[in-house]
Amino acid sequence: MNERELLLLFSGCEGLGARCLAKLMNVCGGLAAIAQHPELWAKAPGIGPRRHQLLTEAFRRRLGAEIEEQCQETGIRALTQVDDDYPQRLHDLYDPPPAIFVRGSMEALRRPVAAAVIGTRRPTPYGVTVARQLGRELSGAGATVVSGLARGIDGAAHLGAVEGGGPTVAVLGAGLDRLYPAEHYSLTEAILAHGGALLSEQPPGRPPLRGNFPARNRLIAALSAIVVVVEAGRRSGALITVGEALELGREVWAVPGPINRPESEGTNRLIADGARPLLNVEEPLAELGLRAVGQPEITGDNEADRMLKALLGHAPTADELALSLRLPAGRVMALLGRLEAEGAVERLPGGRFVSFVRPRSRE
Repeated sequence: MNERELLLLFSGCEGLGARCLAKLMNVCGGLAAIAQHPELWAKAPGIGPRRHQLLTEAFRRRLGAEIEEQCQETGIRALTQVDDDYPQRLHDLYDPPPAIFVRGSMEALRRPVAAAVIGTRRPTPYGVTVARQLGRELSGAGATVVSGLARGIDGAAHLGAVEGGGPTVAVLGAGLDRLYPAEHYSLTEAILAHGGALLSEQPPGRPPLRGNFPARNRLIAALSAIVVVVEAGRRSGALITVGEALELGREVWAVPGPINRPESEGTNRLIADGARPLLNVEEPLAELGLRAVGQPEITGDNEADRMLKALLGHAPTADELALSLRLPAGRVMALLGRLEAEGAVERLPGGRFVSFVRPRSRE
């Protein structure tokens, strides 16, 4: 079994992963030696009977070869720690994933400057607007925008990056053939169409399990030079990313918010604890060695086109759309009704809307 197949085996065996791999390498004397000395596995700290059994079964099945075949069948690229295209920034982690899985452009991962824009899944209209603007201006200035494809701030940041004309990297907590959340299908298509990439350390077929997302957050931090938190509650998962970023020596910025809004508790606390307050986009751009480039606002030949573009990034309410598009609420409701009747828009629980088609392009 070669080193690449061995690394894919560890990436695909639930219950093992990067930390178990490091312990086994230490006990066995290197990566290749793990396959050569199964009698030493039991001596590795934390490799109890259950993990020993999992590892034995994974070797018996040639799990690494299975995953390689799955990737070929699904059009997903597997990159292991021994491959040249494995992102160098991930080696900064104390537990870099044995392998990552990528759809889209590798150039998005090679660009020298990357910034994470993250936050709550339940943002305010202000938070959505700021995240989208940050994504657009960072992208337009030459930075790769990194986020987690979650509802809310993440989706708005990715959409802004697409509008800015540059690539964006979405880091998922599931296999790349198990898109989550499903309503971001149109957004992922836009990301890929504009030279971006989808990335995960979960192999094809892995569902979006709750425990995958904290691990996903460390990849967002590692891939980025800076991390910007737009809105986050006191217990937001975005704060896990912040912790990982600080351990890696990445600079953390936070957008100040009203003291009476729960969506701002986490960000305001970060500022109190030493994060840099983000007062304008020029400051983080200067930190990255970039210069702001004016980006146009959302445009389109008619209001329906603008509506569909706005719906690509997240699932907004009618009020949020009215604020974002600067249209009267009554006009927005009328447009939504027409687009829903045409099958271009679907109404979700909670009065939110999502689009499943791309905006029409006009010559």
